[in-house]
Amino acid sequence: ELKDFLSQNFYQTTFSFASRNCNNLAHVLAHKGCSMNLYDELNADNVTADVKALGASESASST
Repeated sequence: ELKDFLSQNFYQTTFSFASRNCNNLAHVLAHKGCSMNLYDELNADNVTADVKALGASESASST
C-alpha cells in the first residue's frame, strides 16, 4: 500500500537500510521538513553546511 502511494505521488523513491548511527541526520532532516512551507523543496542544494557535514560524518561511520 505504501509503495503504491509513493509511486503515484512521487517521481522517484528509494529505500535503503540505515543503521541507528544515522538517526541524527534523519531527525534533523525531518525537523527541517516539518518547518518548511507546503510547496518548498528539500534537497541537497538547499540544506545547510552543518547538515551536509552531519550526513557525511554518519555516512562514513556506517561503512
